[in-house]
Amino acid sequence: MLYSWWQVLQKLKFVKMLAVLGILGLLFLILGLCGYLSSPSVETDSQKKWRIVAALNADQLAVGCDAYKKQYGHFPSTAENAPLYAILHSNQPSPDNQQGIRFADIGPKYIDPNGVVLDPWKTPYRIVFDDQGVTVTSAGADKLFDTPDDLTKRR
Repeated sequence: MLYSWWQVLQKLKFVKMLAVLGILGLLFLILGLCGYLSSPSVETDSQKKWRIVAALNADQLAVGCDAYKKQYGHFPSTAENAPLYAILHSNQPSPDNQQGIRFADIGPKYIDPNGVVLDPWKTPYRIVFDDQGVTVTSAGADKLFDTPDDLTKRR
């Protein structure tokens, strides 16, 4: 079968057009993925869930410290993570919790073998008492304190 020069030219134009469109499509795909993956505002569902868990556990510690202060008139004797949680979590009378009141209860998944309360990224919470209350901070996904992704609860 013989093709006229016009038919051959039309087929070549079509092939060239498909090639150009394919290259442009790949270019947009690559640039789009690079922008999507490098965007700090993109947060997965699991990251959102972890931030919610981190906030709830931080709030549990802050509320527990605040309730302890209301009960005894002062904050617990330590702001160190593991000993503080032992005081807040115990329901047995002790020198630091004479009435044996349980002020905080965090799921065992977030307590390490030494009794340290960890955020979902396995970093211990930072707890600070001052004249204005208690501040509980999760370092966030980057595991570094004093960065933009930190999550802080204050009471």
